[in-house]
Amino acid sequence: MSSFIHIWRRPTCILQAVGKQHFWAVGLLVRCQYSSAGRSVGRGRDVVFFGSDNFSLKHLKTLHSQGKLVRRLEVVTSMPKKFTQGRSRMKLRSSQVDEYCQSKGIPLHHWPIEKDFTSFDLGVVVSFGHMIPQRVIKCFPQGIINVHPSLLPRWRGAAPIHHTILAGDSVTGITVIRIEPSRFDVGPILSQEKVDVPDGSTTGSLTELLSNKGSEMLVGVLGHLEQHIENAQMQGSDGLTLAPKLKHSHGLIDWAMTSTEIDRICRALSGQISIRASWRGEALRLFEMVPPNENLAYSTNINSTDPDPCPGQMIYHKPSRTLQIRCPDAFVGFRSVGFGHRKTMSAAEFHNGFLSSKRAGGKTILGGGTDIG
Repeated sequence: MSSFIHIWRRPTCILQAVGKQHFWAVGLLVRCQYSSAGRSVGRGRDVVFFGSDNFSLKHLKTLHSQGKLVRRLEVVTSMPKKFTQGRSRMKLRSSQVDEYCQSKGIPLHHWPIEKDFTSFDLGVVVSFGHMIPQRVIKCFPQGIINVHPSLLPRWRGAAPIHHTILAGDSVTGITVIRIEPSRFDVGPILSQEKVDVPDGSTTGSLTELLSNKGSEMLVGVLGHLEQHIENAQMQGSDGLTLAPKLKHSHGLIDWAMTSTEIDRICRALSGQISIRASWRGEALRLFEMVPPNENLAYSTNINSTDPDPCPGQMIYHKPSRTLQIRCPDAFVGFRSVGFGHRKTMSAAEFHNGFLSSKRAGGKTILGGGTDIG
């Protein structure tokens, strides 16, 4: 076999040695040996990419740049989302995947689709968010592979990066699997690598780190796909955890939580779901949490008129210009807040306008949990 490969890659020498007819016969033999489901992979694969968010965008860009591995590329993404601007104007917001395809001229399809993909070799799914039916999977002779940002079977589901931070995991990773119909994240593992979670990671920073790693692994798997499929390992049940999509209620703070737990919630939900509690019957949204190791008022010895503040009590810390809120083990600090329907304000502005003793009426204890509808 190795001699045939050598011959195919050096056609000039062959033509001189054996003539055109012999060379043509050898070429046919090599292409048959290297075909997958009747198609040559030496020319690169015809790939359909399924993805809808920022994590998938990096993988799409990588595939688009791999001219030797990917001969033809088309993309399937979610429909643009409707949103209201102003009082009555309805607009559509496209994903970054959608915008990238339009800017690069990549053929684009919106889910759900009826297109027949039988002329393609392989499907690649990265953070798509939709169950792909068996009729679509069967279109691809080499199946569909999925890049998932966790060490499966840990954190199966729609929000593995969020749950990695919420749980305080120190190690996560990337798993490349073959997808199976009717179930998410259960297919055989083609490749898996660990990634350390940096201290203080947010969902955004960890997404960027894992998307870079996932893109590298995707290229490696595509380069030796047959070998990875042959050596695939079935997922076990040890260490299985689920990562369901986060809800609005995940942002409600229970002040019986420790400062570490609240820090994880803020880092996991940052910029996506508001961190909030209730005060005087209105929502208090909390922004720009001070990292515990930088919080000047982190110690429970913070200056206060109350020698033993209870969980949920708010205190303005003038030296750091932060709003400090008592937890069972320490204080957590925030640099800005939003109160009710008012615009976001600094902690100092909130203190001067609402929290000073006369205006607060002596009520400085926050509610949480089910206190907000």
